[in-house]
Amino acid sequence: MYGIRRIFTKVKNKMLEQRLKKVESDKWKHSKEIWENIGKDEKSAFKMMDGSQSEEELQRKGRVTAEKIVKGLAIDKTHKVLEIGCGVGRIGRELAPQCKEWFGVDISSTLIKITKKRMAHLNNVQLAVLDKSFKLPFPDDTFDRVYCHVVLMHIQNEDMYTYFQEIKRVLKPKCIAFYDAFNLNTEDGWNRFLWEYEQYKGKYRPMHRSRFTTPQEIRRYTEKAGLEILFLREPIFWVEVIATKLPDTMNKDEERISFLNNLRKGLESNLYVLNDIQ
Repeated sequence: MYGIRRIFTKVKNKMLEQRLKKVESDKWKHSKEIWENIGKDEKSAFKMMDGSQSEEELQRKGRVTAEKIVKGLAIDKTHKVLEIGCGVGRIGRELAPQCKEWFGVDISSTLIKITKKRMAHLNNVQLAVLDKSFKLPFPDDTFDRVYCHVVLMHIQNEDMYTYFQEIKRVLKPKCIAFYDAFNLNTEDGWNRFLWEYEQYKGKYRPMHRSRFTTPQEIRRYTEKAGLEILFLREPIFWVEVIATKLPDTMNKDEERISFLNNLRKGLESNLYVLNDIQ
């Protein structure tokens, strides 16, 4: 019996590997199609999120990341929180109990289906599938916190800028957004770029492959989208942004500077938790 189980497990793992290879080799027209395909199999979806091989491993890793985001962004039980690119709810399942309402959006309906099943025990959760425009289906000034972790690395710059514009629109004034991307300026980021370069050299480059940016580029997109940068950080191979949205009525420079300085002081003591976020 044990031998049969082992053979069955090896066959199943081989099938998962073949599915992932197919996703990487097919010439999909849009990244949405890739993630729809990935979400058709729960185990391959888990693996694509963070390498997790089981529900238990996914929960354990997700719990660590959720705790860091809660502490780093000072999330509390009064907050309405949005995660952009929630995937299978790796972070959201563990973070939702720490806030008033948690909203998760993703471009893949199949990943959202998995998330819905994994978070069925929570009553403060809402989910939505995005279309190819990357527009968020929420009114202006809706959320106290917005975060987008390990997502921007998979999308094109034009779509990244769309997300920043949408974050600015749906974020409440004086509230906080967090997002990150692979940083080409760091040694680790450059080494990862070279690995990707060799991986796809002379081959079709899939839409969901890792992409890279610089702090200067992220700053430009963020500021042009109308967000105010509180912190722009470069831990390991990430470039991380914590930003806010100023009220339209805050016109005086001294008032704006005072508000931003106070908000920075309230956050900076806990920012270290985001240094090695996974």
